[in-house]
Amino acid sequence: MNQKSILLGTLIVSNALIIFLVSINGRLFESVFFNLINPEDMHIFMGFSFILGFSSLWFILKGEAKNFKSFFYASLICFLVMYVSQSFIGKPVEKVHLILFSFFGLFCAYYYDIRKAIVISLSMSLADEILQFFLPDRYFGWGDVIVNSFASVMTVLIFQLTKKDK
Repeated sequence: MNQKSILLGTLIVSNALIIFLVSINGRLFESVFFNLINPEDMHIFMGFSFILGFSSLWFILKGEAKNFKSFFYASLICFLVMYVSQSFIGKPVEKVHLILFSFFGLFCAYYYDIRKAIVISLSMSLADEILQFFLPDRYFGWGDVIVNSFASVMTVLIFQLTKKDK
């Protein structure tokens, strides 16, 4: 296993842990997060997160991507899809899930083949909501599963186009 594979695997596990921590401590996370960021400015936070995240990942993954131009276009398409999608989500805290699950899908897209990446992304979306079912003050919601799955699977599909054929 090469160093990039280890790094990608670590990013997948770390992102999954962050998703679960946000689920477990959702109300605390929500109060702290929205004391720092005005819910009306979520689109700015989202844009900054995607630009910083995609830029950082290019330097980590550039050996796995076809070229900068294709990676840039995929990043732009992903950002636009998520940006438009967030306008259909009422609760600001759910918009954070678009970011978390988009990056989860991105890491999976570069670590696994497309089928495994989609299955793992869908499984993670469902696992996140199942966890919430067992937590006090949290609930299982199919709408959340759909939003989370949409974010991760769309990202997998978009970024599979930029992945180098091996």
